[in-house]
Amino acid sequence: MSKKLLIVEDEPSLANMYRLQLELGGFEVFVARDGEIGLKLIREHRPDLVLLDIVMPKMDGLTVLKTLRATKNYKNTLICFLSNLDQPSDVREGLSHGADYYFTKASLSPKQLLEKVDNILSGREAKKMYGY
Repeated sequence: MSKKLLIVEDEPSLANMYRLQLELGGFEVFVARDGEIGLKLIREHRPDLVLLDIVMPKMDGLTVLKTLRATKNYKNTLICFLSNLDQPSDVREGLSHGADYYFTKASLSPKQLLEKVDNILSGREAKKMYGY
């Protein structure tokens, strides 16, 4: 059975680009266009890992993260921020709220993201701050 991923990204072209690459890597991928839909899909599909943008309409990624970390059934869900916010303070803030990883979109190609996700889910990727 393939691992399930959720991409929460409001930019359709980016979401599709990531989805296609991750599906080629053998993952089952779901996509949400905002945080509210993301939370709904997390409850429905119980993904192994969530790639979460921060700046989104309706509900931002930090709010999604805080909601998940405060919920018993989802507090251990693997969460990777995938954002254009790349200042050290942005990275620290995201990790301080409980994100497991922080990646900046500009520093990772879809193929590199696939490699990171594969390494995370196989236990080969140490928790690190990325993005600056």
